[in-house]
This record gives sequence, C-alpha cells and structure tokens, in this order.
Amino acid sequence: MPKQTSPYNRLKRLELRVRKWFIKTHRRGFTPVVVAHPADVLNLPAKPKILVLRQDRIGDVIVSTFILRELKTRYPDAQIDMLLSSNNVAVERIVSEYTQTRYVYRKSLTSLIELIVRMRQQHYDVVVDLMDNPSSTSGIFVTRCNARYSVGVLKENAGVYTHCVPLLDKATVHICRRVANLLMPFGIDPDRIDMTPHYSVETREQTAAQQALGIPADDTRFRLGVNISGSNDFRSYDVSKTCIVLSHIREKYPKVSMYLFAAPRHGERAAAIARSIDGLKLVKSSQSFDVFAARLHEMHALWTPDTSAVHLAAAWKTPSCVMFNQPNPSIMPWYPIGSHCEVIINKGEVLSDVPIEEVTAAIDRLFAYCGIEAG
Repeated sequence: MPKQTSPYNRLKRLELRVRKWFIKTHRRGFTPVVVAHPADVLNLPAKPKILVLRQDRIGDVIVSTFILRELKTRYPDAQIDMLLSSNNVAVERIVSEYTQTRYVYRKSLTSLIELIVRMRQQHYDVVVDLMDNPSSTSGIFVTRCNARYSVGVLKENAGVYTHCVPLLDKATVHICRRVANLLMPFGIDPDRIDMTPHYSVETREQTAAQQALGIPADDTRFRLGVNISGSNDFRSYDVSKTCIVLSHIREKYPKVSMYLFAAPRHGERAAAIARSIDGLKLVKSSQSFDVFAARLHEMHALWTPDTSAVHLAAAWKTPSCVMFNQPNPSIMPWYPIGSHCEVIINKGEVLSDVPIEEVTAAIDRLFAYCGIEAG
C-alpha cells in the first residue's frame, strides 16, 4: 500500500518548489552597485515610500530600531512600512512610531502571495533587507515587491539587489554596526549615529509592573532580574547550577532583591528554582512580550542567557551579565550595545557547560560595577 502523505506535508513541498522557482526565475540579471561610503546614491523624493524587511526573531527587531529611527530622521515625511513575521510580531509596537504599515509573514505560500500582491500595489521607491545572512524569503520579497531600488548586504544572494553595502567581518564587528552599513546609500554615515536599540515603556506600564512585582513605592533595595529562558534549552543554564549561583548571591549580597523571570514554557523549572532559594521572587510569566519587558524594566541589573532580554537591557542602559554560546569563533556574539555587560562565553553549544565559578565571578564583577558591596 503506498505511503500516505498529509495535506500539510504536500503543501510544504509545494511551497518549497514555488520558492525555488521564484529564486531561479526572478534573480536579478545584473551586478548590484556597491556603496562603500556614505552617499545619497538613490536620490529619493522628499516623501519616499520605503519598505524594510525584518522577518526573523524578536531580538533582531529590537537591535534594528535605530535603522528605522535614522531613516525617519532623514526622511521625516516618508512612508516607512515594515515586514515582520509570526516570530517577532509580538514587538510590533516598538516599530509603530516609525512605520505606517506592518506586514506579517506567516510562513505559508498563501501568506507569501498575499503580501507580495499588497506590496506591489504600493510602488515602493526602495526596499531595505536587514538580513546579513542569505535569505530565500527576503530574496522573493525583494524581487517581487516591485520597488524601484533594493538595498542589502553584499552576500551570496546579492544579485537580488540594485545596491549593496560591504559585509563587515562577523568575527570582529558587532551586528548593529554591520547592519548600520545599510544606511550608507541614503547618505547617512553609520559611524556618526547612535546605534542604541529603542524600547519605550510607558508610565502606566511601569505602574502596572511595579504592582505585579509587589515593589513598594518607597523601595530602595537593589533589584536583580534573573532570566532563565534562552531561545532553546541549549541556551538555558542548568537548574541545579542556577540554584547554586543564586545561593551565592543570597549569602554574599543579602540586601539584593532577586526576581526570577521565565518564559511560560519554563514555568515548572522556574517554580522549582523559586522553591529552592529563600526570598527569591518568582515573576508570573506572561504571553505578552510588552508585559514581560515592562517588568524587566524595573530591574537595576540583569543576569540572563543570550536572548531578546539582552537587547532590552541595552535599550535601557541596564547593566547585565550575559551568557553566550559561541561554538563558531568566526561570529561575534550579539553583545548588548552601549551598556555595561559582564560577558560569559561558552565555546560549545550547551550553556550548562559553563562552570559555576565562572558565573559567580561575573556576577561579582557586575555588582562591583553597580556599587553593590558584599555583606
């Protein structure tokens, strides 16, 4: 009897075939102009229509907010639209002040076609691809959105762009500086701008967060946020090791208040840690990223694995201790740009391999920077 194939799998195979056809038949037939220095080579109108592509993860959107800010400053009357995805639409609000329309790509053939139709109707002057890795999805949107110009990083699929900027060394140049190069064709000098991410928290959100955290109005204690959730289990620290580190903090810095943050999927793990550490305050998890961010905003310092919380700390200049996996030394970790960070680098792929002593030493350095004394 022939093996049955589910409708879902058949649809996925069809989508992959369509993707390959798009890439093969709609690849640009010329070499893009390489813009190596700031110059207004696009000569856009005073009220240009600009489409920005950023359909990857939440952290990618946060670190890219300065790009939107600079484009809006350069073209205050521009219509700036942005492509997000189901993976990062949770932070749509932070780009809404710079953008007019936010498209959301749902990773389906139907979504792909519907969005292309909508984009083509706008007749964009330029589309900007913020991905510095080759992306077949970005390539499809770039070639099919019907924009007059397209700007991207000089990489393997550079043939889809009309204008490219050099790809800076991934081992030595921060992701924000690499992406900032995309501003050069607009005449913006990436070495003269503030690359700090943006994530505002309104007063009403602060008040709600303080109430949810049980922070008294006259509270003067130093608050350490402890986030245990990485983007996957390989980027999360071992529960027993986490408890030992927290016990170290409790014994050495008894005046520090510790708040434990975790994604909903790590609720049981967080509860087990909270039961083990006297005085540790377990923060109720939320499906809303804005609620999570507002509560994290009330912390004076942060200990976290590499995840979107790192870039929230950068946006608020919150000192942090961040644990990174770096199995590939040719790619620089995404450090929080513009804020103090005690960095822990694990050369493997499993964060739990980091020795406890290395973590406690980094926490001690963080507290020393913040002026928190032992005892």
